[in-house]
Amino acid sequence: MRQAVLYQRFSSTKQINNSSLFRQTEAQENWLKSNDDVVVIDRYVDEAMSGWTGKHLKKGSLGVLLQACKEKKIPKNTLILVEHFSRLSRMSISDTESLLREIWDYGITLVTVRDNQEYPPSTINNLEKRISLLLQIDSAYKESKWRSEKVKGSYEKRLNDAKKGIVPKIRKPFWLDTNGKLNEHSIIVKDIFNLYLKGYGQNYIIKHLRCTYPNFRPAQRINPSTMMQYMKKEIMIGKWKGVKIYDAVIDEKDFYEALNIRETKKFNNVSPNRNYPLSGLFRCTCCGAGMSIQKSNHAKPVIRCANRLRMKQCDRKKTFPYCVAHYYLMEFTLKRILIDISNNENSNNSSNELIELNSTLIKLRNEIKDLYEVYEDRKKEGKSLKAILNLIADTDDQIEDVEYKIKSKENELKHSTNNINDNVVKMIWDKETFNIAMHKLNIIFYIADDYIQAFFDDKPLSEKFYYDGYSRKNKIFKCRFIENKHEVSSFEDDFLELDLKAFTSKINNTVNLIKDRLKKLEDLNLTEKDYIKERNSL
Repeated sequence: MRQAVLYQRFSSTKQINNSSLFRQTEAQENWLKSNDDVVVIDRYVDEAMSGWTGKHLKKGSLGVLLQACKEKKIPKNTLILVEHFSRLSRMSISDTESLLREIWDYGITLVTVRDNQEYPPSTINNLEKRISLLLQIDSAYKESKWRSEKVKGSYEKRLNDAKKGIVPKIRKPFWLDTNGKLNEHSIIVKDIFNLYLKGYGQNYIIKHLRCTYPNFRPAQRINPSTMMQYMKKEIMIGKWKGVKIYDAVIDEKDFYEALNIRETKKFNNVSPNRNYPLSGLFRCTCCGAGMSIQKSNHAKPVIRCANRLRMKQCDRKKTFPYCVAHYYLMEFTLKRILIDISNNENSNNSSNELIELNSTLIKLRNEIKDLYEVYEDRKKEGKSLKAILNLIADTDDQIEDVEYKIKSKENELKHSTNNINDNVVKMIWDKETFNIAMHKLNIIFYIADDYIQAFFDDKPLSEKFYYDGYSRKNKIFKCRFIENKHEVSSFEDDFLELDLKAFTSKINNTVNLIKDRLKKLEDLNLTEKDYIKERNSL
């Protein structure tokens, strides 16, 4: 029995999940049916790997296959089956001949299954087969070169047109019409960004879109992965290849803020519609799992380990009172947190600019990488290198300039004012925005059986706050901070939820009740001593 390995390749990401691999596999299987003395021992696939630039040799599976041949993991006389020759190489004649010589030096035979041709090591001395191979190599190379020049020419024309204000003739996303103007579907994209910036997750946003826009096909077809792909594209702010040519569906501030959230992944799973401002911020010191806030009937809320609750896989023995966690927040960590949030708010513009600069740097580095590849190709072909060297030099200068700007901006961000903004003070009474801000800062409250401690980016915000037990008689939680004792009352739910509107309403109601009671006492015509006694009791 002869042995064979299958090699398959396609050059573009657009071909992923299409018929290319199916077609190649089918051709190889049909050949194997006609050659039942051959058994397949391995398969190598290069997805989205160019056969013209030689990328499949440097970074792809073909390079791995050759290394296996070199190390004799693939024995001599093995066959390499390809659909047709261009699957193996579209490189120049000299580069492809070097590749074939290497394959033959390992004693390996190449088989093109479409035309049922075998090219064993002896082909090097077979003039007729060598001429046939040379014709195939030349044809594959010229076809790829023609395609490359055609694509490059088309790209350059569209880019030049865009710089002149002419909308390029390319496929537009669903929220733009053929002229690059916003259409009725743009409201979907605006909703996506609005909800994402508020902290809602991908699945929630998708459900919202499908319920809100039942007659809009794009809203029904969108999925989380395509949504996140859309959100990072500059076309959102009207740019194509860095040129402003389309209508922007959102402003740049929101675009870069969303990009920052996506890249840092600080609060991917935030659910802002929770009752308590510390929801989702607790971690168990015993097992590291998240902890949930639970409340039953008229009892005060407690914090439980989700791991112990669901899978019984935590050694934790006690729950932790939420009132103690809330007191710890208000007394020992809130000021530091508000300063950090204020600094975060103050540096938003600088942060957005930094993200944009980093995005520009990545693009420039990719551009110079491509330019070096073009340089190598032109050098091999003996063409003039002056123009490409000038482009490389210009791009190097741009990279140096952007890197300097990034360093300057990073230095700006290091200097914080340590002042609390007025709008941040107001924010603590809105449990939704406060909760999101805490997640953005990556603040975590670690809970043990007998203490709580807050951390900001893995650095403690304060000393541990110990919980020593509950006094049923006095209805207080006994606590310690360093050496000082603290007695924590059972706060009302409205206060624990930081719901200012409900809380102030309750205070106003109480004040009104006291006023009514005082008026009634005055009407009773009591003695001054009795009146003072009754009033003080209120």
